[in-house]
Amino acid sequence: MIQLADTVYAEHPLAADEGFQFGCGIYETILIHRRPLLWSEHCRRMNLGLARLAIGRSIDGDALLDQVRQLDLAHCVLKVIVTAENLVLITRPIPETGPDPVMRLTLRPDPRSNDLRLLQNKTLAYLPNLLAWQDARAGGFDDVLFFNQDDLIRECSRSTIYLIRNDQIWTPDDSCGLLPGTVRQWLIHTGIAATSRLGRADILAAESVFVSNAVIGLRRVSDIDGHPCKDHPLLRHAMRRYQEEIVDPAR
Repeated sequence: MIQLADTVYAEHPLAADEGFQFGCGIYETILIHRRPLLWSEHCRRMNLGLARLAIGRSIDGDALLDQVRQLDLAHCVLKVIVTAENLVLITRPIPETGPDPVMRLTLRPDPRSNDLRLLQNKTLAYLPNLLAWQDARAGGFDDVLFFNQDDLIRECSRSTIYLIRNDQIWTPDDSCGLLPGTVRQWLIHTGIAATSRLGRADILAAESVFVSNAVIGLRRVSDIDGHPCKDHPLLRHAMRRYQEEIVDPAR
């Protein structure tokens, strides 16, 4: 790896390939404390995306982890960008939060393409997400919650959505067109959450709502378009499990 700047590393001088010119590439955003969290899950999703987009390469997760260790990366956010000819690592500080941070969401129709290759893979073609997030921020919200043409909830611009109903945590099913988040996959595999096709009415009638991604972990939603969302014991239980089993497992 060669250092391009204080926080950017690349395997060789950057090539103007289709990833650089047209956004044909995959990225992962990984939280690192003493070690990278959910590393295997991120590498698996990255290689699945590279195969689906026929980019013509795969990533050796063990070799990449050795490079991360050689760079002595710790207590930061790591972004891994992979295109046909480029492998780039970018680090940034872990965002600071208060003792009990919450999110305010706004519901909006999904402006993105319905092509599942774009919806279900973490591609560099991120501009529609970014513009939707910027619009939400300009309106006083923290993020936008997308629903599709069938009024089914998909996801937020940068996180997975969950609701609590009848003492069960639910998250939208893959068939709704969404990115299978690494934290989401952990919640499903551990039996903490289950999937379903959820409509706009479901999210507004929920007992509690929260989001997740690899950087923020699990975060409660305080309201959706001014409709209040309450805290819930199941959410606190999921947060404790995530902290104990993923963020800070038994030493």
